Amino acid sequence: MVMKRTGEVLAERLIMNAWNENRIEGKINLLTAGTGVGKTYSSMTRLIPSLIKEGSTKFILTTPLVDSAVSTQKEFLNRRKEIERKLEREMDTDLEIKVVTDVSSFIDSFSDESEIMVLVTNHDQLLNSPKTKESNRELLIRYQNYLQTNKLVVIVDEIHYGGSTEVSTTKGNTGNNQSNYTAAMVNFLAVLCKRSWVIGISATLINEMQGKYFNVLKDLLDHPEIYNICTPTDSAATHSELTRILSNYNETYWIDGDNVVETTVEHFESFRSVLAAQAADLENHFGELDFDPNPVCMLTCSYGTYKGNPTTPNGFNVPIHHSIPIVSGICKGLGQDPDAYIMAETTMDSARLYNIKGEHVDVDSSRIEKILNGTDLEYNDVRYLFVVEKFKMSMNVPRIVFYASARERKGTVLNEIDSSGNKVTITVTIRQLMGRAIRPWFGVKIGKDSVFGKDSYSPEDIHEYISENFSSNPRYSDLLKYMRMANSHSFCLPNVLQFQNALEEWKSGFSAPLEMSMFQPESGAEITTTVTNFSGEEIGEECPTCGRAGYINPSKLDFDFNEIANSQSIN
Repeated sequence: MVMKRTGEVLAERLIMNAWNENRIEGKINLLTAGTGVGKTYSSMTRLIPSLIKEGSTKFILTTPLVDSAVSTQKEFLNRRKEIERKLEREMDTDLEIKVVTDVSSFIDSFSDESEIMVLVTNHDQLLNSPKTKESNRELLIRYQNYLQTNKLVVIVDEIHYGGSTEVSTTKGNTGNNQSNYTAAMVNFLAVLCKRSWVIGISATLINEMQGKYFNVLKDLLDHPEIYNICTPTDSAATHSELTRILSNYNETYWIDGDNVVETTVEHFESFRSVLAAQAADLENHFGELDFDPNPVCMLTCSYGTYKGNPTTPNGFNVPIHHSIPIVSGICKGLGQDPDAYIMAETTMDSARLYNIKGEHVDVDSSRIEKILNGTDLEYNDVRYLFVVEKFKMSMNVPRIVFYASARERKGTVLNEIDSSGNKVTITVTIRQLMGRAIRPWFGVKIGKDSVFGKDSYSPEDIHEYISENFSSNPRYSDLLKYMRMANSHSFCLPNVLQFQNALEEWKSGFSAPLEMSMFQPESGAEITTTVTNFSGEEIGEECPTCGRAGYINPSKLDFDFNEIANSQSIN
């Protein structure tokens, strides 16, 4: 009997069981699970096939961002044949799933109700179309009547984005009164759900979805209680499950002054140097593994302009154009390669890379994930990512192990008082951003050309492999320690209430602590922090930055660390 992997168990419990047991017609049904659990993947490979077997034939997969819609389409196309073959076996019939990206082609398929068609799109394209007299939403609402009930299924990824039902609820959901908010998506879905299944997916439900309206009278709303949470609270992933599929929470460095960027770089470079030195040592003992000690730090910055004028640092808030020179100065002082493009600045539709000298090159934003993951042939040294609004969701960069916020987000603190006597805080966006650092990463190359033979692995998979192949190696404990360190994430955050609350929520339900990492001896004992140089001298010390044991003092290394670093392409 083959045991199910933890990811499969969670997908079955949090997605399929929740959907099958708790859905309600006429509602926007919500499926929720933490970042990285596999919600989007499960909706494609499990939920859609299940609904096809029930008789549904028209599917809309929509996401807020264009980039994520493109990646979703690619992923679905890669999985389509696999899904078709599985359904053919289970339904004993020939079957074809067609995929389109434009609404008009999708609507054309309504003339043949039996034709299985999937539209992969983004919210803007779904709702609007300037080329026709009727908007896409109006066309879909009108043509929906040609289909039998529940033939059409709408799956909305990241449904918390634009999930407020009207202007009056935006403050309690986002922390800001959005006077120009139209609730376009919710109004659209409220009409569709009368005759179609509407499913929302998110790791971070807004307050209104959870029945929290604060001072708003829900009976006066256009769509009171339109949401139905299918996933029971008591079915959420446990820490023991999370540690098998995700990165482990390591540490938070609280910032009390105006040195957010400086402190972030200090801690990240310390982490990076330790990881690189360990990899340089271990590669002599594990020749089969291709070590890749090149983590990434993501920094959210404040807006660069206000009313057309450039902004300046203000307390915790530092714009990108001030952050980049700070990072450049510190890295220059560390003697790093001035020509290497180590920083990336992204906006909603562009990306720019910088080296320490201040030189920059513009690249297509579609390349940024490859660049950050080290798979871009031209630029593979980037280790700092600066963002303002982009990448709050739908980005898959396992190398991100540090997240820092140079943006205070004062608007997320409300005047309402919670049961503990503290002001209510809105933590949705903060936790979404923290979630960029939770993808599993092991500090070694993984892929079809590696010893692992696949592109995607969980901590559960990697631990099983190295245990089977390397447990007899005398340096096995040090390999475990290295992987435990690589597969962890840390934060640098303003020491204020909204971030404090977000972290507590994060630790309780989104990530398992480092002490529960898969990468430690089966006895459960802590891995030794003793590290030796090539001469056998112990060099592990207490880290001057974080106080943890196992810090590698470069002065005690009997090799040139900069030379090693250059050879590992980490400059």
